[in-house]
Amino acid sequence: MVAGDIRGYAGDSYKYDQYIYFRGACEEANSYSPDFVAMTGDQDPPEQSKWTINKYLGIPVVYTVGNHDAESEEALTYINNHNRMLNFTGMSNKILYKLSTCSFDFQNCHFLFVDQYIETKPSKPKAKLSDELLSWIENDLKNSNQQYTFVIGHVPYANSPDADTGFMRSDDLRYYLPTQSERFWEILTQNGVNAYFCGHSHTYSHNKIGNTWQVNPAVALINTATETDNSVGGFCVVQVTENSIILNSWRGFDGTYTLKHTVDLTE
Repeated sequence: MVAGDIRGYAGDSYKYDQYIYFRGACEEANSYSPDFVAMTGDQDPPEQSKWTINKYLGIPVVYTVGNHDAESEEALTYINNHNRMLNFTGMSNKILYKLSTCSFDFQNCHFLFVDQYIETKPSKPKAKLSDELLSWIENDLKNSNQQYTFVIGHVPYANSPDADTGFMRSDDLRYYLPTQSERFWEILTQNGVNAYFCGHSHTYSHNKIGNTWQVNPAVALINTATETDNSVGGFCVVQVTENSIILNSWRGFDGTYTLKHTVDLTE
């Protein structure tokens, strides 16, 4: 399962333990019996999203850092401690880079979670991709021999209009980091990354850019809790076999989730 941008609308309080918040996405995803949840950032506070995942899915979760997580020392400490202890059935070859960035193998797949806010200012976090981090990413991907590879980060490389509403935001990695973002995407495409999962824009899209798909699952809430960006909630479940990677994308129209898009990410 891939989800993100829930901004704390999860947890054990009666107010947020409802279908219209993160609980609904977890309940719907449960029908696929996913192995783990990949969070694309802005799950602040992360411990509340973990409570909901534990209750309604009962599976591990892996976090990356979003800009709102980077504003909170408590959220960063939680994510770092979580990554340090991360170890679940089927996981192997885990490697940490400053804790908030890590990679591991799971069955026939390699996963790399990238913190794009390392050493940013908590008062006003902006995405960063240092030369050191880019080199580490490149080396990690080159050393993987898994059949499929997925990278998870917070900010899209290139924003696209929402596939269902047409709404679009402009603040992607190319906007923040024009030079570093191009190298980042070159590293992904040249090293056979099948898909880059991201968040931040609160919209849903799946686009192939070069050899690599970019997938943004949207905000994992029916009630997006925002009034300014015309968001429609969504989340994804990725089914991987020896022959295919099937993306199943759910959208939260009319108060309930509906399977809206099914895409083969090996095409």
